[in-house]
Amino acid sequence: MSVIKEESMKRKRVGRWGGVGALLACLVAIAGALALPRAAAANTYNVVACNDAAGLNHSWSQWWNSGVSTITSGVGCGLGEYDGNTNKGMFARFIAGSTDPGGAAGGWSFAAPGGNTIASITMSDWITRVQGTGAYAFIASEYGMLEGCFSGASACGWAVPRHTVAVNGARTIRTEVGCSSVSCSDTSGNGTLGIVELYAATVTVNDNTAPSVSPSGPLWTGNWLSGTKSLTIAGNDSSDGIQENDLNVDGQAAVVRAHGCDYTYAAPCGSQTDTISYDTRQLSDGSHALRAVSWDAGRLAATADMTINVDNHAPDMSRTSVTVAQGDDWSATNSFDLSWTNPSGQSAPISKAHYSICQAASPTTCSVADAQVAAVGVHALSHVQVPAAGDYVVRVWLEDAAGNVNPAMASVPVHLKFDPTVPGQAAPAHRNGWINAHDAAAFPQRITLRQGAVRGPSGIKGYAVTTDGSAPGTTVDVPGEDATITLNDLPEGRNVIKARAISGAGVPAADADIGETEVDVDKSKPEVSVSGNPDPGVWQRGPVTVTLTGTDQADLSGMKGIDPQDPFAGTEDEAYIEYRLDGGEPQHVPGPNVRGIAVASTTVPLTSDGHHTLSYRAVDFAGNESTEKGVEVKIDQTAPELVAFEAQDPAHPTTISVAAVDATSGVAAGVIQMRRQGSSTWADLPTRLVGDHLVSAVDDSTLEPGPYEFQARVRDVAGNEAVSNHRRDGSIEVLTAPFRFNTRMAAGIVRPSTKKARLKKVSAKCRRSKKCMTKVRKRRGLARRKAAKQKLKKPLSGTVSTMTVPYGRSALIRGTLSSADGLPIGNQPIDVYQRLDATGQQLVRIATVRSSAAGEFDYRASKGASRTLRFQFDGTEILHPATAEVKLLVPASSTLRANRHNVRNGQSVRFSGRIGKPVLAGLKILDLQAFYRHKWRTFATPRVQGNGSWKYTYRFEATSGVVTYKFRVRVRREASYPYKLGYSKLTRVTVRG
Repeated sequence: MSVIKEESMKRKRVGRWGGVGALLACLVAIAGALALPRAAAANTYNVVACNDAAGLNHSWSQWWNSGVSTITSGVGCGLGEYDGNTNKGMFARFIAGSTDPGGAAGGWSFAAPGGNTIASITMSDWITRVQGTGAYAFIASEYGMLEGCFSGASACGWAVPRHTVAVNGARTIRTEVGCSSVSCSDTSGNGTLGIVELYAATVTVNDNTAPSVSPSGPLWTGNWLSGTKSLTIAGNDSSDGIQENDLNVDGQAAVVRAHGCDYTYAAPCGSQTDTISYDTRQLSDGSHALRAVSWDAGRLAATADMTINVDNHAPDMSRTSVTVAQGDDWSATNSFDLSWTNPSGQSAPISKAHYSICQAASPTTCSVADAQVAAVGVHALSHVQVPAAGDYVVRVWLEDAAGNVNPAMASVPVHLKFDPTVPGQAAPAHRNGWINAHDAAAFPQRITLRQGAVRGPSGIKGYAVTTDGSAPGTTVDVPGEDATITLNDLPEGRNVIKARAISGAGVPAADADIGETEVDVDKSKPEVSVSGNPDPGVWQRGPVTVTLTGTDQADLSGMKGIDPQDPFAGTEDEAYIEYRLDGGEPQHVPGPNVRGIAVASTTVPLTSDGHHTLSYRAVDFAGNESTEKGVEVKIDQTAPELVAFEAQDPAHPTTISVAAVDATSGVAAGVIQMRRQGSSTWADLPTRLVGDHLVSAVDDSTLEPGPYEFQARVRDVAGNEAVSNHRRDGSIEVLTAPFRFNTRMAAGIVRPSTKKARLKKVSAKCRRSKKCMTKVRKRRGLARRKAAKQKLKKPLSGTVSTMTVPYGRSALIRGTLSSADGLPIGNQPIDVYQRLDATGQQLVRIATVRSSAAGEFDYRASKGASRTLRFQFDGTEILHPATAEVKLLVPASSTLRANRHNVRNGQSVRFSGRIGKPVLAGLKILDLQAFYRHKWRTFATPRVQGNGSWKYTYRFEATSGVVTYKFRVRVRREASYPYKLGYSKLTRVTVRG
């Protein structure tokens, strides 16, 4: 249901009881067929009353709407259910022999606590009324009647055993017995002209309000913990209360504190605070997750989380590996640096590291049994030395600040290897002749140690190798004593290979022991290029021909093709260009049969639509292959295949959507155009491409009513264009404006309320009379209800569009938002804009309000300067925007202070003050006035500083006798100062002559 229709229906329900048959049909239709919107999904709880609550009722209350009605209500719970007795359950009925005025009504009502709503009611009841009398009896929510009998000519009434009725998220439900005629008279003799008896009621409440939880105490901290700690959990839910507080540890329930709730009340539970104790020794060392949980009446939970840290054990290095900075290989330097990562399960800080040094071949033979290094958080050892050359093992164990230490928890042993021996000469293998590019790509060069050369205990780690004849360095290029290195970056020509042996400890051989050999190579690859290819990102609208060119070095094998006279020649004996079009079979184009030629080329034509890929490479006569390259060419010579307007979406009437499809290059852009039918000029609409649709929104608020034609111009990426004004079904796209519903807005400033009329004093004699006081209370109640109805009927009465507001005072603005036919528009955002009454000021958004269910809104304008307030509804998919403006005029003001109030003639007084803000750019001149000779006279015009302050010193020189002068400040109206003409308060100075 739209906002307009929904709010209109509500206004019909709360009006007078005229047109009851139509109203009953409307209410039944809303509650049964259309169903009002349900509240957001939430937990529920049941509130019981009367026979469902052992005769108790704490949640339903009586109500009447007339001070002269004899309709009565009462409670007779616990007396059973229907047997014709008119005083059972929670009953409301006419009194036998009574006459009630039209509009009189009464009954029982239930209200969900703040923020919650009602899902359903399960009940047993008796409802009846006498036909043709104007009497009615039913059960209803604020959305409409749930069940019962409205006034009518047909008999209506029943006694229904336990059943459930959906309430659909209403805030209140009520039983109601009343009179819809001029008057209703009960001649039944037992008050059953109209009656509702509710014997048993269980109201299911939607719990929409979330609880809160506030944990505190020693356990709820980020510090390291041990032993038993306490925790306080404070839960709160202002609507339905808290039924349980829990503590969860690591996702498991640890402590549960449940509290009783009384579900005979609409708000069954209260706020709860629990203090609990918890022993951390039952937890493992490390971090643990705590969760404090408070559950409200509907079993909605509020949670708070905290991570705590626990430690009760010594450090354990038994599963920790120690890292040697020099590595686990041999070292030529007797100095080692060790590091490790302290155990992750340790909570107390590490304070000391212990270590031992033992022989690797005999782990029980230790030169160092227990060396210690103390440091907070120690995780490394520096400059550790072994007794002599050889292989040793080191173990590390830790001690924490609490003194927990256990050598049995030492780390995995790590090796320290020391060898300073210089190795002998290397011997690279020798090879005669040239190698081609194919062989050079992975040429294996073998290197060994010369027979009989010196080796240390660490052996040979590998060799440093150079290929340009220079002396090798000291870094291993190929590992192993008998090693093979692959040479794949050698240039053509003579290459001198040199190798230096390096021991396992990294000690290099002397320069005199460098070995060498020579390798000659031809491994140059040809180059391949392309020309005539367009930009790969641009679609072409015609055929494309590209040229492929292969180029080899002039002094190498070249691009000579196969010799046609050589019957034994094959493709391996020729240079050629190879290409693949769109992933097809490779095509070989041989080079010219010219010895020593360095360049070959071929052309490739591309004529069909589509996205083409062309990969290519060149192979020289020696078989060296260039790097394969590729180009992309995109050709589209066809306009978009589909341009069709979609059917208008009723939920988005201003949105125009056009399906646009181009199967080749795709749709690049387009524009939707419109013109008034009969016009020859098309107007472009702001258009965006969303997926495969062009989408535009038409601002129909500026369109004259009538039919409008539309067409779409669609261009594909290649630049081909198609134009269409047809829908998918072939019809012409014509729409009639306006597309949305018109709206209107009114706003006014509330005049200051007049002083309320004082109630007439009640005499002492009347106060002593119960009958007299009953009449007084009825008279006063009737006056209050009459005033409330007048306020409801005229929400903008007593308002003006422009008002002068005293300086420093706020103002209340009220307004309405409705459809063109006067139906209220509720629950809509309305932006509030402000423009100061000064030169150059612009409208600035300062707030957002929301219209009520009746389409009304209020805004409290804070104290400030003269300004214009605009209230702007931006409209929706189905509603037009609307605006309204009011103007606040504020007199200027200034403080006025004198540094002294009693002076002698000849002395000076410094006057100072500050004008109201904002003080915008521009000159501010004030009139400092004195009341002299029966009128105010300006004697000074001080200037205002940028912060709004001013001061002026005046010397009294012509006073005789004793004279008291009155002074004031007049703040003149200026274009740059957003205030009206205003004055300060008076101050006095007494001068003695």
